Amino acid sequence: MKDLILVESKTARQQMIGRCSILDKIKVLPYLTKDARSTIQQAAAYYEVSEKTIDTVLKRNQEEFKEDGIKVVSGQELKTILCDLHDEGSKSSKTRKLTLLPKRAVLRLGMLLTESEVAKTVRNYLLNLEEVAEPDQKEWSLQRELSKAKRRTVTDAIRDYIEESPNKRWQYKHFTDLVYRKIFGKSAKELRLEMCVRDNDQLRDNLTAQELEVLEKAEVFIAGMIMAGYQYAEIKAKIDYLKLSPAAGE
Repeated sequence: MKDLILVESKTARQQMIGRCSILDKIKVLPYLTKDARSTIQQAAAYYEVSEKTIDTVLKRNQEEFKEDGIKVVSGQELKTILCDLHDEGSKSSKTRKLTLLPKRAVLRLGMLLTESEVAKTVRNYLLNLEEVAEPDQKEWSLQRELSKAKRRTVTDAIRDYIEESPNKRWQYKHFTDLVYRKIFGKSAKELRLEMCVRDNDQLRDNLTAQELEVLEKAEVFIAGMIMAGYQYAEIKAKIDYLKLSPAAGE
């Protein structure tokens, strides 16, 4: 019955809300849009409950779900979404509005649904992860502080060693994505979608200590290359020679 703590406590749910990647480990979560938003129908299918049950939970906890970025689309925006998906469009041509749930909201549903075995599995998975994570929290906190310092070496190098130009402000994004693509095979934006991290939250707060350590090594390398006068294209070519593995911490 330990999983009921997530049903009963908003604080407990909030502590878990960044772990959306576990949804796809339990079952494949279907979604409708390019930014991985699911319909109520798709969420109901995932949790093997009725759409009415999903609606009830959403309405009962609407203030909490507002934080997750639930979106109701209609008019031209809805028409564009359905036109991009021919099958969905043909089945839903009479739909006048549609509620779209980001992964955060789908995960929150799993922490609130009491009539779903899938939701219970989600809650138990989350709690088991938490138990394993507790001994490593001190190590993570130390690594996170170190990563902040290393990140500043890159931003300071860009600021001080790259010539001023109208495009200079984009260098921060380009080098950030270079690191993430090297290590994770995804851009920062793609990782945010995968991990359900909102734009105003820190992506790195959702990485492991090992992943943070690998990021630090890559960023120290990039900062050194920038200070040595290398351009982006040259750094991109040379970073491919680095052996970086978040799993092994190499």
